[in-house]
Amino acid sequence: MSREKELEKELGQYREMAKKNKSIDVAELMMSALERDENAVSGKQKRWAYLICFFLPPFGLIFAVRYFFSDKSDAKRIAWICVILTAASISMTLLIGIMVFSGLEKSGVDFKQLEDLNPQDIQDILQ
Repeated sequence: MSREKELEKELGQYREMAKKNKSIDVAELMMSALERDENAVSGKQKRWAYLICFFLPPFGLIFAVRYFFSDKSDAKRIAWICVILTAASISMTLLIGIMVFSGLEKSGVDFKQLEDLNPQDIQDILQ
């Protein structure tokens, strides 16, 4: 059945419901029916893509490429969001790394001293 016939059938059902119950807004129900898109990426797939883009940034680009070449109606928008989330996550990771290492340098920590540390010395300090 074509999309138009499905919408006509749905509109008829809404009209019947409105005849029985005057508080039902047929226009609102019809707008909701028109907004539904069968050729859209599901919410679950979007959530997984966004989570992977943010928490495992390099792998987020795989989702971006996948959605760029998808024929779904909202795939291009999702692909751009994946690219943005991946770039933001990589930027934040680099920024935090730079801040941590610059903080260690400013605090006077010598990495050579850390290499020479004996595990027994650490245990003695903790006891």
